[in-house]
This record gives sequence, C-alpha cells and structure tokens, in this order.
Amino acid sequence: MTGSGTAIPSFLVGTWSYDRPMAGGGHPPTMPGATIDIAADGTMTIDVPSISVPNLPGIDISGGSVHAQGTIHGSIDPTSDTTFVIDTVSDVSDTSHLPTSILGLKLDLGGLLHAGFSAASFFPSGVSLTRDGDSLTMTYPGTTQSGLLTLKDPPLVIDIETPNDAEKRAFYPTKGDSSGVIELSAIVTGAPPGATFAWTLESTAETDGAVTFDPYELPITKVVASKAGPIAVRFSVMDRDGVVIGSRTTHLSVPYCVVVDTTCDCLKMDSGVAVEGMLAVLRGGFFAAVNIRFINNATESPAAIPTLGPADGQTIWLSIVNGFVPDQPVIVQARTAGRTRGQIVTIWPAAIFETPFWSSLQAALRDSPAFEISPGFAVRDLYAKCVERSLATFAAHEVGHVFANRIGLTSHSSGDDPSDLMNEDVGDYGATGISVLAPNFPLGPETYQDDQFAALAQFAPDRLEAIKNAAPRPPQFT
Repeated sequence: MTGSGTAIPSFLVGTWSYDRPMAGGGHPPTMPGATIDIAADGTMTIDVPSISVPNLPGIDISGGSVHAQGTIHGSIDPTSDTTFVIDTVSDVSDTSHLPTSILGLKLDLGGLLHAGFSAASFFPSGVSLTRDGDSLTMTYPGTTQSGLLTLKDPPLVIDIETPNDAEKRAFYPTKGDSSGVIELSAIVTGAPPGATFAWTLESTAETDGAVTFDPYELPITKVVASKAGPIAVRFSVMDRDGVVIGSRTTHLSVPYCVVVDTTCDCLKMDSGVAVEGMLAVLRGGFFAAVNIRFINNATESPAAIPTLGPADGQTIWLSIVNGFVPDQPVIVQARTAGRTRGQIVTIWPAAIFETPFWSSLQAALRDSPAFEISPGFAVRDLYAKCVERSLATFAAHEVGHVFANRIGLTSHSSGDDPSDLMNEDVGDYGATGISVLAPNFPLGPETYQDDQFAALAQFAPDRLEAIKNAAPRPPQFT
C-alpha cells in the first residue's frame, strides 16, 4: 500500500482488536480475532483470521485469512477533541489468502465478501471514531449501529513534561518560592499489570544527594532539594519482574539562596527600608535572570529554607553590620566561614561615608532635620536610594565571588573598568547611578542626574552567562 492520507491524531494510532460487530446488513460480518492497525499517516491494515458470514449461516471460513488495506481521510470533530470523523477511505483489498472452495464447492469468496468486507465498507464515509481509554467506538451516521475496538497491547507512554512546566521545575522563581520543595507528576498509560515505578536522581559528583523523592515509588512525588544548581531526574516504569521497560528524564534547577541578616542601625534612617530596597535591586536587577532567592532574615524565617542546606554550604549568608572595616578603608569584605553556614558575606555600610559624595549627602541630612529641602524633593529619599543601590551593588559583587568559586571563574575582573561589577572599585557612580552636576549637591534636583539601574556597574556578559548557566531559570531554563 502506498500513499498517505490525513495526518491521524495520536489517539487513533495503534493496533486494535475488533471486539463487537454491528447488527444489520451492509456492515462487517462477525470476525473473531480480527485486528485493525492504524498508522500515524492514515494508512491502515485489517487482518481477519476467521470469518462467519451472515449471508451463509453456520459457514465458518477458517482455512485462510483476509487482508484489507486502505488510507483514511478525515478530520477531528469540532465538538470533541477525542473524536475523528472519516470522509473517505482509499481502499485496496486483498482476498488472495481465502480458500477457493468449501466442501468441494468452488466459490469466489473474495467477490462474495467484498460488499461486506473491505477497508472502505468497514469505515464508510461519515463514520466517527471516539477514543475512551483503551476503547475506540465506531458510530455509523444516521443509525444506532456501532462497533467497539479495543487497543491491543497498548504502547507504554510516559509523560513528565506536560504536568511539570519549567516554572515548577525551577522551584517557582517568579513567585520567589524559597521552600525548596515541589511536587512532580508522571502521566503513565499502557503500563502492564504489576508494573512498578521509581523516581531517581541522575547523580554525578556535583549533584549527588541534591534532591530526595517522597515517595519515590509513586507517579506523584514530593521533591525536597538540598543542593543548588541544575540536575537531571528520571522516572522509570518496571515490569512485574523489576525490569525497566520505559523511562523519561527531565531537568530541575534548584535555586541558590541568600539569607540577609542585618544588625545595621548606622544608616541614620530606617535600615529595614534600606534592606528591602537593596533586595528589590538584587532580585529585579543584578540577578533577574538567575535562579536565586534573596531572603530578609528580619521578615522571613530561615527555617523556611532548611532543605536548601546551610549545613551543606548551599546557602549564602549576607551580614550587614555596624561600624567600619577594622584597619581597612574599604567598603566590603567577604570570607568563607567553614562548612556550617556556607558562604558568609559581610558588609560594613559605615565605610561609605568616607567619600565626598556621601559626606555631601550626610551634611544635607544634618542641616535639614525634616529631610525636605524644597517641596517635592527630599534628600532623605535620595539618600535612601543611594544606600539601597550601593548595598545591592556590593552584595552582588560578593555573591559574584561565591559563584566564581563554585564554577571556576576569576575572582576579580582584569583592568580598571568601573562599569564592571567584579572590578575591585566601581566608584560612587557605579554603585549609585547618581551623577553629580553641581557643587551644591544634593541641595536640589537640578544638582544631580539619576541614570537609574542601567548606570550601575554590571556583570560582564560572559560572567553573567556563566552564572545563569549555573543557576538557570525560565525562559533560559526549559
């Protein structure tokens, strides 16, 4: 049989057993053991090992077989996405395997049966085929007649992509979920009796123990994460003897977490507001395309992320503290604090007050207790914006060090480009985005220009890409 017809929907494809014949003339005879194979391109083959002919009661043709082939043309019923309506069937019937005589009588059984048995007569125009589980019901137009086909040895189908989109598999970054827990589901059809299931981690030296499954042996499981980064997980189906008969793999992206712990009251303003502003810049700016969570310890309990592994060094602890860096005229310092709390980053905001830029802001605050110099312009708001952006810039730099250590990047960028976040000194403009325009800064909106987040020092493109690959999130993570 050559040629092709309509692309057939997947719910029709398979080998079907003809279980229940239709009543009435002009339709297929009783055919015990008949099978109908429908391919994805619309071609089909009907095999009949034995036929009882309604026109010849008691006659059982068991000495041969009949084959009919055809190509289905049709379309999905617009009212039901599990019903296919046949327009035509291009028919090629082969009755050469039929016996040529019965009880010594020469018979043209092919001609006798052609009206009642051919691909075209079995599936005449207007017949609808409706899938329900492993059954396919044939309904003939204008009649109450129907036939039933049952999927023979249904193929094993495993789907773990449809029920688990990228947002879920990245632990809901859009929601900022920091629980480290998701639920994965597998849709399985065609599993044989006695089949068992298992979720497993595709473990490597880097990902060993990254997640656990509870329960691991059911299609729906709770995934508890303990190591950050991309991992692969597999869902397998085994037969009753424990032999794997099918499996599918998908990828998860376990987020990194940064817990912000602040005791800072040296900002001469509401430090809680400054921290939240800093977090907004980190979340929506520097790390907007990275699968990472920033958690304010003052408003969110770290107990919410126990599975992200402080004991295993998976959580970054960011401390903002009072005072100056001892014996160092620098703004931030990072250190590795053993294995009990992972990577600890410490920031001393008081050190920023040493530059002329910050001295001018502080002087304006001291001279204007109400914080408002002119209607609609408050130095306090500008000061808060500068503090938030600076803290975010320094925090992003230090978190950049954490990623550099984990994925093998250089610690600092080479050169003296202040627009490169991993430069050792990005300057006041690179940290705040504020350009001073007049010597009486900040005594009015005309004394400066705010160039927004885009003016802050940024990760170099290749470094940011490496960080995104280490902690991917949608849409990069699919």
